Amino acid sequence: EGITITVLNGTRRSGFARSVADTLQVQGMKIVEVKDAPNKDTAKTQISYGTGMQAKAEAVAKLISVGVLVEDATITSSNIVLTLGNDAPFSF
Repeated sequence: EGITITVLNGTRRSGFARSVADTLQVQGMKIVEVKDAPNKDTAKTQISYGTGMQAKAEAVAKLISVGVLVEDATITSSNIVLTLGNDAPFSF
């Protein structure tokens, strides 16, 4: 609750970010944006979170079972920016 997420596709899997976003939405998370990441060959999924949002970022990491957590005080459009990497499973 209270989580807003931007989902970025850092892979070459077409529609992957939308699929993950839909799964997170079913779990009650608010998706504010879904788009491609600048890098399409991201190796590791990254979960960037704004100040005070670490517990919520950990909840997202637990749900998708991958992700390196990175605190980023500059995040403003959402609480969490999820950049999907090639280590992310195809389905959740």
